[in-house]
Amino acid sequence: MNIYCPKCQKKIRFEDMNVAQDAAMCKPCNYVFKVSDFACNTIPRDFNPNSPPAGTWFNKTHDEIVIGASTRVSGAAFYLVPSMLVCIGFIFKVIKDYEFIHDATLALVILTIMSIYLAISSLMTSFGKVEVRIRNGIGTVFTGVGKTGWTRKFNWNEIDRIYEHLTTPADSSLKIVHEIVMDGKSWLAFGASLDDSNRYYVLNTLKYLKLEGE
Repeated sequence: MNIYCPKCQKKIRFEDMNVAQDAAMCKPCNYVFKVSDFACNTIPRDFNPNSPPAGTWFNKTHDEIVIGASTRVSGAAFYLVPSMLVCIGFIFKVIKDYEFIHDATLALVILTIMSIYLAISSLMTSFGKVEVRIRNGIGTVFTGVGKTGWTRKFNWNEIDRIYEHLTTPADSSLKIVHEIVMDGKSWLAFGASLDDSNRYYVLNTLKYLKLEGE
């Protein structure tokens, strides 16, 4: 495994690592760090970022790197859209019979929130994407549809570890949440809306880029 200094990005020589003491020293900048912090950055031997599976993409130019994946879930819209329309139907019914319904305002708020959630879920599972862009050491993570969504910034040079984080809900009937985490001076988690295959590709492409010193 190649290990690079998290401070200056120079490759660490084997003789400058002490695995027993979990320490490594970068001779060019005299930075000392834990070897174990980079265990998360290993990738499968047969992984090739230049062979993205269907629903993912990887573009690298002289000044920008783009890694992305679709959040599309086949058939999801067929049950999300009808559910949303049912909620909207109830909203109109509550508005029509407002004065006769107990706690009508609360019902409207709940139904509106449910409708918005179902609308966003329908769009994300039909047309959504997660895209990571890195330019001159500054990166962004975009989650959304088209150009509308949530964008977060990070400093690629300050990222030390990249790994998959699992969150187990207190309610055992709920699904375990899988996220990609970029950890360093700051912490950023994303990709919960990706399926296993697409998340695997994005995760290992980011690890690959970090190990290659990009």
